[in-house]
Amino acid sequence: MTVEMVPWASGKTQSTHAFIWFISSWARVLSWTECARRFHSSWDIVFGCVEHAVRWGLEHRDLGGIRALGVDELAWKKGQKYLTLVYQIDRRRRRLLHVAKERTMKSFNSFFDMLGERRSKAIVFIASDMWKAFRTVIRKRCPTAIHVLDRFHVATHCSGSGSERRFVSHSRGGLTPFASTRCGGVIGVDRAPRGLRALSPR
Repeated sequence: MTVEMVPWASGKTQSTHAFIWFISSWARVLSWTECARRFHSSWDIVFGCVEHAVRWGLEHRDLGGIRALGVDELAWKKGQKYLTLVYQIDRRRRRLLHVAKERTMKSFNSFFDMLGERRSKAIVFIASDMWKAFRTVIRKRCPTAIHVLDRFHVATHCSGSGSERRFVSHSRGGLTPFASTRCGGVIGVDRAPRGLRALSPR
């Protein structure tokens, strides 16, 4: 038996490069079940094509120039099962960067371990809710970054607590109107300065 490399496929996969990228593109707009049905394939093959595309993307992506991040959790199963999602939310580039199981400090730290210390220190803005694990990791890994808190969670946290609330409006100095709420030493920004509107949770 002779084994030879062929230019239209990789490894032991039975799908060609063209088929993999064709199915992967359709899997972005159709459910994987519908994608398999429409193109006379199977769910497992669609999964394999998407997995190949994701792996290729991770190996070839550029992580330079990231200045603004957003972190949030996603409930994906019953019984308090969460994923931690980290996004790049710069004005001209928005993309998902990292997915980790659970919403713990370890989950969020795994993103900065992947990103590296030099790129982590270059982060200027980070948007999140008030989940303690997220706030703790941000203070440790990006101590100089401006931490923008989700206004909904700030208002919920401060409601009925008698905390000081102050609303500041700037029309000059390069700032657009924003509201800040001081509660237990935490300041939440309702709207970011001009040039950072991508951080707004709308």
